[in-house]
Amino acid sequence: MKVFNKQGDTLEVNMRFAVEGDASNITNLIIKQHGGCYWSDMLTNIDFVRAAIKSGNMRIALIELSNDCLAGTTGIKKFKGAIELNMLIVKPEYRGFAFGKLLYLFLVEKGIFENSASIYTRCMTLDTASQRICLSMGHSFTGLILNYHRFDYNAEHLSGTPLPYKGSLVISCLLNDKKDAGNIYAPLQHTAFIEEVYNELSARFTLVGEKAVVEQERPPLSCCEIVFQEKQQYCEMIFTNIGLDAEKQIAGALEHCGKWDGGSLNIFVNLNDPACPALYYHLEKSGFVFTGIQPLTFAGEYMILYYAPGLRVDFERIIVTPEFSGKFAYIRALFGKAGI
Repeated sequence: MKVFNKQGDTLEVNMRFAVEGDASNITNLIIKQHGGCYWSDMLTNIDFVRAAIKSGNMRIALIELSNDCLAGTTGIKKFKGAIELNMLIVKPEYRGFAFGKLLYLFLVEKGIFENSASIYTRCMTLDTASQRICLSMGHSFTGLILNYHRFDYNAEHLSGTPLPYKGSLVISCLLNDKKDAGNIYAPLQHTAFIEEVYNELSARFTLVGEKAVVEQERPPLSCCEIVFQEKQQYCEMIFTNIGLDAEKQIAGALEHCGKWDGGSLNIFVNLNDPACPALYYHLEKSGFVFTGIQPLTFAGEYMILYYAPGLRVDFERIIVTPEFSGKFAYIRALFGKAGI
């Protein structure tokens, strides 16, 4: 098929799913643009990518020129029944041809998004290209994941940003099979932000006021996933259910992050759990700041909290489209109120 950019240039391209023999080209493309500090060490490992493609655990879509030269790629992974579009990488000389949207439409055509709660992306905030692609697909922006991804000295020089650099992500989401977010137990001060997100997504929800939350006994143990990315100096905690051990688990993660020079911690707390507001206020007193939500997963609706004292957020280097500027300003102001 032929594609065009705004300057009137044309390219003949083909799209297909990756096979085992594409592994080295995929990893080389990643390393070229991100150096050795890509968010997943495994995706720069040829043997891992080859095995994942063979097993079907990873679905990667490729866009090639007529001479079979790899020009761009994207992949998918699942987060609790929602599908994340990730690793959208396009060679610099071929940017501007809407490869991201073309790859997305290819995945739609192949039925990849069937039986998923929602479709979402975590776009880098170094530039707005991927954010604009998401907007063109009908996504709404829902939050930020701060200080997530290290770029080392071997990475491509993106948007004039000096290297090394620790970048942030903006979450965008599109409603798919999950239409109802259920009961939302949100901290009162952030209900307007959360209501706006769900209204933009056209998702049903029931906002339960804090006073209506019946004091309930938390289970002894939380349902919590903890991911430590040593190379990224990053930790992520996902609380699907909040137990009596939640504060202790968080304290342990903070201690681990404190051993890193520039460690950062983002916590996802299920808004469907009535214990969510109480845990939020505990974390707010401990130095955590609200940075939005990760909505519409089959396992729950997640509020995101960032441990601000762990690593300074360079808001001047975070670039968002005008469509997200209001929510971005809200989140940034929370850091100002916290004196950070």
